[in-house]
Amino acid sequence: MVSEKFLTNFQKHVHKNLKELLAGTPVTYSGGVNVDHYKGILRGLASFVIPFFTNKYNPTEYVFGWIPIKDPALPLLFFQIPVLNVKGSNYPSVAHFAAMAATPIPETIVAPRIRGSGRFIYLSALGGGKTKPKAAYKAKIGWTPLLKALNKDRRVRRAAWPRQRDTYIASFYIRANTKTPLGLTQLSPYNGFTILMAQRLPLREAAADTPRFHYRHIHKEFDHCELPSGPLREEGGGWAATCWGLERAHDAADIPAH
Repeated sequence: MVSEKFLTNFQKHVHKNLKELLAGTPVTYSGGVNVDHYKGILRGLASFVIPFFTNKYNPTEYVFGWIPIKDPALPLLFFQIPVLNVKGSNYPSVAHFAAMAATPIPETIVAPRIRGSGRFIYLSALGGGKTKPKAAYKAKIGWTPLLKALNKDRRVRRAAWPRQRDTYIASFYIRANTKTPLGLTQLSPYNGFTILMAQRLPLREAAADTPRFHYRHIHKEFDHCELPSGPLREEGGGWAATCWGLERAHDAADIPAH
């Protein structure tokens, strides 16, 4: 099971990283199947690089929950951190983060890597896998003012495809799933809200029983990026504010009303 040391260090780093942005105590749960991945590995091979995402060494445990944030637009930062257990030590892997914005979008948006950064297209434009992301983007399939606004802001595109996509935790190599046509960032409608989702790597100083992520930066990517330019300029910026800006500017014919 996920160790108390891992969970304690998680809480400590969240408080240290978020500081004044933290609105309360993070809520954490752990789950999955306890498997010691050291068993069966020769001692002489234990220090070799062992990719997390192989059939043999796929993490089988998770820490998940949410972090309360002092931000009325995105008050909760949800997380799910895969954990690899090796000889009783817990190593963090690529985590999934999410937030909910109180603004609806018509359908799921994905951000695969195109032309060196994340480009926003509707999931339906991929035709169930029959259309390549680059072709869908170039043809502007299902293009709307919302997609135009998201793709117009270079900072938002770069945030959707972070520069760091692989790293080492001790002797273990981990990487984000860059091969998926969905990209590393997605936006999805849910009961009148928009769920923003992203894969993010641990910080380089993360180690055994020491899960460290840049929570402040992840939340900033979701909500407080540099201000969008043009008529969508609103307080906050970023993906959520772009949606808000479209709605407030009445330039959202493709977005259903509340």
